[in-house]
Amino acid sequence: MKKLLAVLLLCVSASVFAQTKPAYLVSELTIKDRAGYMKEYAPKAVAMYTKFGGTFIVGGDKIEGVSNFDKSINRVTIARFDSFEKAQAMVNSPERKALAESRDKYASSRLYIVEGK
Repeated sequence: MKKLLAVLLLCVSASVFAQTKPAYLVSELTIKDRAGYMKEYAPKAVAMYTKFGGTFIVGGDKIEGVSNFDKSINRVTIARFDSFEKAQAMVNSPERKALAESRDKYASSRLYIVEGK
């Protein structure tokens, strides 16, 4: 019984420590045409992120630069994905590449995938 309990405890511990870390896709945007961005791009982006398992946790225009801040940035978004690989899958998808062309009409952006804890 003690051996069975020890094996069970080992399996549970291994599965807890082997859990995948979440990833965050951070976007810094300089929006040139806010109306076009919000009407034509944003709804499609939300649908695409959702399709790939992403959830927006930040999407705001109220930004205060703290250090070495690019003053042209006027929107920041952060989306959470279950894993780095899922975020990469969305970023590398044909859907995102096509949508990025639409986004570029209304804004310039920098994107980062960051592994979470």
